[in-house]
Amino acid sequence: MALIVCPDCRKSVSSVAPSCPCCGRTFKATTIELTEKRWKVMKLFGGPLFCLGFLVLVCGGAATVFPYLLMLAGGSMAMVARIGTWWCNE
Repeated sequence: MALIVCPDCRKSVSSVAPSCPCCGRTFKATTIELTEKRWKVMKLFGGPLFCLGFLVLVCGGAATVFPYLLMLAGGSMAMVARIGTWWCNE
């Protein structure tokens, strides 16, 4: 946490303050994205892929290996995405 100078009133303000306590000027909020897009995409497709495999299995596809492969692929994608998110964000 550092001190910055308010552009309007020239008072010292904390860098984490949403606005200046003296004049009320709001500061631009900065967002930091810690999770990379590849992990988000894997999370986005992993869960529905697993659910699709389960749905195919329940609806009578137990005679083939296809629903099991869908469930394995979706579960693997979701698990790898969770571990990758944890690993990359420290």
